[in-house]
Amino acid sequence: MTQSTPEAIAALRDTLVLERVLELADEREEDVFTGPSAPMPTGLVYGGQLVAQAVTAAQRTIGTGRVVHSVHASFLRPARSDADVAYRVARLTEGRSYAVRRVDAHQDGLVFTATVSFQHPEQSAVHAQRLTAAVPRPHTLPNIAERFAGRGDPTSRIWQTERGFDLRLIDEIPAGGDASDGPSRGLWFRSRLPLGEDEARHRAAIAYASDFGLLHVTLAPHGRRATDLGLRMVSLDHALWLYEPARADEWLLFVQSPVSARSARGLAVGRIYREDGVLVALCVQEGVIRHPSDGDN
Repeated sequence: MTQSTPEAIAALRDTLVLERVLELADEREEDVFTGPSAPMPTGLVYGGQLVAQAVTAAQRTIGTGRVVHSVHASFLRPARSDADVAYRVARLTEGRSYAVRRVDAHQDGLVFTATVSFQHPEQSAVHAQRLTAAVPRPHTLPNIAERFAGRGDPTSRIWQTERGFDLRLIDEIPAGGDASDGPSRGLWFRSRLPLGEDEARHRAAIAYASDFGLLHVTLAPHGRRATDLGLRMVSLDHALWLYEPARADEWLLFVQSPVSARSARGLAVGRIYREDGVLVALCVQEGVIRHPSDGDN
């Protein structure tokens, strides 16, 4: 009989977190679904969970053959990670090629809203940006738990929280770096266990991962880090576009770059590439960033 090692148990537990998050329960009311929340050390729901569950809820109202290609979301109020979230789907359009849904997430009131668009794949000219920079391969890098082992600050605890993915962080801009030098950092990610053959599930998982530390990169050009004491960061909105097919249970590289920071807001862009270097998704996020050195915030 094979004995379970601590590593195997941890991997299974990690995978079940993602599996559980992507399984929504149907409510008695039409087009209303309930999603469980994954525990977080902050006590607040991880933003990528809301995005992924909104995509999953909208997909439940879409016929076969259509896949999500864009998401435009706004985070309205914090949601607690110790309670479920209810998703109410409104069917905005139903065309031959495209269908659009609005998804409102509720937990003691409206906490999040997203517009999710789906498309029947079509034949057309094809091109996709490719990653040309040389980056370390994931197997040469420590996993995220090893990277942040022994650190007790809130950001490090968040990075070590089980969210169903193997994460490998690379290419951080050093304190005082210049965002114009190139990508701020990269993050390899993949689901710990296979997700099956449903493309919709893989796209929802990519949506889940598209919030992994994205806003953090707006700090580096100012010589700041997400681990700075007293830092407050809150996502305001998130947009995601998906193009090339990709499996979330195979290595994907999330290249994150700062765009702008002003008036206690930061803007970051993320590009997600397959391991062969083909761009599969692009996301943009804006958030509130309040640092103790900025004065009374």
